[in-house]
Amino acid sequence: MELSRKHITYTLGVPVPLNEYVYLSRSMELRILHEQMLYETFLDTIKTYAKDKLDKTVSTIKDWKDFAAHIGQVLSDANYLKELLTPLYRRVVRLLKPLTDFLKKLGLDTFIPKIKDFIEKIKSQGGWKAFMGLVALGSIITFITDKLKGLGKDAIQDFLIKQFSENFVSDVLGKLTDWKSYLGWLQPIVKGVEVIYKFLQPFLSAAALSKQQGLSLNLIKENTMKDRFQHLAGIKKVESAQPAQPQVKQDSSVTNIANDLKDQGGNFQRVNSPQKLTQLMDMMVSKLDPKFKESQQFKTAVRDFYNKYK
Repeated sequence: MELSRKHITYTLGVPVPLNEYVYLSRSMELRILHEQMLYETFLDTIKTYAKDKLDKTVSTIKDWKDFAAHIGQVLSDANYLKELLTPLYRRVVRLLKPLTDFLKKLGLDTFIPKIKDFIEKIKSQGGWKAFMGLVALGSIITFITDKLKGLGKDAIQDFLIKQFSENFVSDVLGKLTDWKSYLGWLQPIVKGVEVIYKFLQPFLSAAALSKQQGLSLNLIKENTMKDRFQHLAGIKKVESAQPAQPQVKQDSSVTNIANDLKDQGGNFQRVNSPQKLTQLMDMMVSKLDPKFKESQQFKTAVRDFYNKYK
């Protein structure tokens, strides 16, 4: 079985240094084989469960099959999974604020450090396991803040103790053998699929928007992140008293390049002097179309860039 390094790293969550990929140790080969078998089994059970919906765009979650179809689409595309994992993690972290505020009023915020630890441990799994774990944890947190507000302190405390035991992470990972085991564990906790829909809604909305704009799945972002990037790029104007300007659709080639460069975040931070920045910009310009570099459009773009960051 030939597996790409991208699949091993981003789908299976097994980090393989580039210089070691060609000559894998026997122990690493066995680990990859084991993780691949777990992944294939889980994905196959999703496809069986939601086979009539897998090829449709999931823009809402009305039932558990919609949920399964969305998960199946994510796990089937390494690029999609890779792009969604970071915003998914950030969304779960952001949910801690309303959860903390809610529990603090009841004197139960001592559970927060434990939940934070669970988030980090699940994220460290990488790949599809991290995704499924974060979906579960984010849905449970959403359920607590949305559905338990009418209960008394004792009932809420009992729920927290029962669900967030010391074995929470291993319990989540232990359910990733097949879809029915995972669903059979999560469904009784969150009661209804509407909680999961609320948690995943920003991703579903972004997916629908991306489809309308003709972008590929690996370009999908949370709406909030998409807006932030558009603000930074000057594509989407910040709200002001001025009349709204028509939005310019970002070219997919630019977005593709940005996605390719995303993994180089650490290297970009090393560009910390005028000399290094000049080298980087020269390298980028050298890759442009020679005719474009000689045009007035290029000169205008350089001038606008200078005025923006001078």
